[in-house]
Amino acid sequence: MAEGGWVVLGAAIGTIGSVATTLLNAWLTKNKPDYFDQRAMSVLKAILTDSKDPWHSIQRLSRVVGLKDEHTRQLLLLIGARGHESGSGGWALISRVGTKIEQTDNVQVSEG
Repeated sequence: MAEGGWVVLGAAIGTIGSVATTLLNAWLTKNKPDYFDQRAMSVLKAILTDSKDPWHSIQRLSRVVGLKDEHTRQLLLLIGARGHESGSGGWALISRVGTKIEQTDNVQVSEG
């Protein structure tokens, strides 16, 4: 009967250890920024800050950082950029273009 108690105790310790390891790993991963995303965000912000034209195509920005368009869009949102309301694929920093939606059809997006 004593052996059964040790089995239960061992199973309980194993389960608690496994859950604790999973929670600790999730917490450490969540708080640790991805180095490559941080670098890509720095490059994107520099492009959108330093150029004469505030609007840049998502294709160009994705090529520059070597990421797919969807991932690039996520990073652009994190750095404070927004897409053009016309759906042209242009992106710019909100600090440069604001959030007001303009009613215009003539949009020039830098492909440079």
